[in-house]
Amino acid sequence: MALAAQFLLVSAASAGKSSAYSMNEDWQACSTSGIADSQKFESCVTYPESGKDFESCEHPPKAIYFARHAEKRFRDITGQNNKSEYILSRVGQKMAQHLPKVFEPVPVKVIYTSHYTRTRQTACPLMTSKGVDRHIVCKTETKSDRFLQGALCKSHKNEVVVVIGHFDTVNEMLINLKAVGPRDGLEIKLGELYKVTFQGGKATLEEPPLRYWNCDASECHKNGALKVKLK
Repeated sequence: MALAAQFLLVSAASAGKSSAYSMNEDWQACSTSGIADSQKFESCVTYPESGKDFESCEHPPKAIYFARHAEKRFRDITGQNNKSEYILSRVGQKMAQHLPKVFEPVPVKVIYTSHYTRTRQTACPLMTSKGVDRHIVCKTETKSDRFLQGALCKSHKNEVVVVIGHFDTVNEMLINLKAVGPRDGLEIKLGELYKVTFQGGKATLEEPPLRYWNCDASECHKNGALKVKLK
């Protein structure tokens, strides 16, 4: 099953290292993160075909938190590299800025996003608060089982991983992890976290999803921050 996305790897600089995130001071840098620069990546890492279908995680993480990007809005930037892009709305910015509080007690070691601005902006405050570096892993129309076997289930044994994607790619990865059945795909909603844990390499999706922001189908409330207790 093809995963039509490129992935940006954001890895922890060192265990236990963190830095304070200032909502007012740091968001200016986050707000322009990744806009129209997907073609500027100088180096990428790709994963070879494993030669076998995905069955279970070889070196399973302690947990993977999947999330859809925060609320977006359209921004016409055709004058910049002849591209247009979705970026986070004002509410989406607040959602992104809320994530460091949500994940405060969680030792996140690595964050993956797509190359799209809205996912990179969503990850930016959490990346800053956890003191992480960026390493780029990109592949056009990557197969999600290759991404799972080459990255998520190989390099992060007993670590906590965050994946910020899109409604379709997150759903596809949950299916390919066998956390949900192929006919039981989820409606990946804004403002929710989908936690996957592993037992003997087999993935289990914790239910219900963890809601960190109050959202409707395609719109999130201005003051919708919710308290979430993550472990």
